Formats: sequence, C-alpha cells, structure tokens
Amino acid sequence: MLNIIWVPVIIFVGVTIPTIALTVPILTAFLVNVIHSFVLYRTRVKANLFHSFLGAIAAMSLQLTIFKAVYDGFVKDSLPFKRTEKGGNSKKSVSSPVKNEIILALLLIGSFTALIMTNYQEIVEVYLFASTLFIQSIPYISAIVLRLIEKSSFKRVQ
Repeated sequence: MLNIIWVPVIIFVGVTIPTIALTVPILTAFLVNVIHSFVLYRTRVKANLFHSFLGAIAAMSLQLTIFKAVYDGFVKDSLPFKRTEKGGNSKKSVSSPVKNEIILALLLIGSFTALIMTNYQEIVEVYLFASTLFIQSIPYISAIVLRLIEKSSFKRVQ
C-alpha cells in the first residue's frame, strides 16, 4: 500500500523514491519465493522449468488469503474455524472472492503504467520502482487468472 500511496508523490511532486526501502525487500521476497518454488517443484514433483515457474506464480496467488488468515488469527480472539465447501458445492456469493485482488491488481498496474508514461526524464530509479510495482501485481493477477480458470471448470462440470 505504501508503494501505491507513493506514486502520486513521484508523479506530481517530483520527489524521487527511497529505492532501497521500497524496492529491495519486495524484489528479494519475490526472488526467494520463485527460487523456493523452483526447488520444491523440481525436486518433489519433477516438473520442468516452465511448469516450476507457473507453479511459483500460482503459489503466489494465495499470498493475500494467507496473510488475512494469519492476521485474523493474531488479532481476533476465539475465532471459529470456518470450513469451506469444495468443488463448487457452496452457495453462490454475491461478492467476488477475488475482489480485493482485483482492486490491488488494478491499482498496481495503473501505478506502473502511470510511472512509465510520466517518466519524461527517463530516471532509472523510477523505472526500477515501476518494475517493482509490476512484480507486486503478479500474485494478484495470478489469483484473478486462477479464479477465472476455476469458474470455467465449474461451467464445464455442470
């Protein structure tokens, strides 16, 4: 969220970004996640490089869900365990389960695009920050794509 909030400051005020604080942790976490998934998929599933990369991207799609569950577990006392229906047997919900992912993906992609389009001086740090925003959007885009795949599989089964 801090990166999204910082984008208008860069565009309208012209302040450069604190590169280390806003980019290095995100790029490092992304790299560690991809390497971790590659090692797991290559050793345990014997997947090729392409499928290992796709598995890493798919695993990232759960980041927001896992964060919310861990956060709720720490903050809320005596929270009951909620069992979810599997295989499309649940009641249809009015709101999309990936609503938050859609919002964050749009904000991050929009911020990425805005930074690229307004970087008239071609400042390298701004390109690096824009790339970081794009990398941040990958888990959310992955969650949206996986939801679309899930919905299309429900239609084929019925």
